[in-house]
Amino acid sequence: MDKILEKLIVFILFSSLLMAQNKDNSKLKEQIKGKKIIKEIRRDLNEPLEVKVGKSKSAPTNRIEAAEAALKTGNDRLAFVRNEDEEIITLEESLGKTRGEKLLSQRFDEKQEQFAETKNKIEELIKENKRLKKELEKIDEMKRQLMIN
Repeated sequence: MDKILEKLIVFILFSSLLMAQNKDNSKLKEQIKGKKIIKEIRRDLNEPLEVKVGKSKSAPTNRIEAAEAALKTGNDRLAFVRNEDEEIITLEESLGKTRGEKLLSQRFDEKQEQFAETKNKIEELIKENKRLKKELEKIDEMKRQLMIN
């Protein structure tokens, strides 16, 4: 009876030890997965904007989407700079100084406006290109029909 009780206690201790190890392993796997996600996010945030646009595919619509994503990231990065620029402007106004050059956030805003204008032009050109391709296809079809007749 003592041997059975002894074996039962050893079995219970061993099984509880295995269960504790499984919990630790699952926690460790979750931590590793979380660290990988954080690493990817950091890499994405620290990646230069030019690289983001450069990674895009060569089609104009894909490049526009990549540039928009890059500008969004730039906007996120500039949130702190905008606050600093506003403080600088407030301090300069209180001191009565005028600024000769534009602040970083102002230059970024100008570039963003230029991008929006360029993007609209590109989208218009893409639409026009699609329309012309359809017309060319119709003309080619008419040409084939004339050659058959």
